[in-house]
Amino acid sequence: TTPTPDNGAVIGTPCLSGNNLYVGSIGGSLYKIDRITGEVLWTHKTNGGISSASVVSGGRVFFGSQDSNCYALDAATGNVAWQFSTDAPVTAPPCVADEIVIFASSDDSLTALVASNGRKEWSLQLGDDPSVGAPALSANAVYAGAGQWLYSFLSRSGGLRWKVRFDGAIVSAPAVAGNAIFEATDDNTVYCLSDRGQIRWKKVLGSPATSGFLVTNNALF
Repeated sequence: TTPTPDNGAVIGTPCLSGNNLYVGSIGGSLYKIDRITGEVLWTHKTNGGISSASVVSGGRVFFGSQDSNCYALDAATGNVAWQFSTDAPVTAPPCVADEIVIFASSDDSLTALVASNGRKEWSLQLGDDPSVGAPALSANAVYAGAGQWLYSFLSRSGGLRWKVRFDGAIVSAPAVAGNAIFEATDDNTVYCLSDRGQIRWKKVLGSPATSGFLVTNNALF
């Protein structure tokens, strides 16, 4: 194992890209680590804990920090390409697609930035309920859950496409596979919805599914 020099615990999921791991610590540092040798290739220090995974796209590393910033670093050097300040900690991983970075803050806001320069495209409030986990992107839509509601917005403008209310409160980040969206609620129910917001099926489990979804080979885990 490779110790983190700031002695901060690693509680987020590492991001693997090529032969490198990108991992944040609760001490506020993001590390690029050679997955073969364990050598720390660079370190970037923020002023708050990093409690979620980063995302690598287009030669950059995108991540949020509890210092209320969303960051984009050069993946090769660790230099800051840009950072965007918000009014609340960013504790869930961003999602990146089509040159758009979308992230949720703990003040229940959802923000979209241009990936190349960090310019804000739009920002909106999800309501009084905190967002759950990371948003998910598919084609031209973004999906985010808060309270009992699952929302779908246009990724470029932030316009509302649809919203669906479940019987229970959402307990995991949404997952997208093709034209299907999966979500779980605290009444032990997993839902599958179409990309138009229609519930295709739901399944009651023995306990809540709180750890997120993996969709592969037409199977849901």
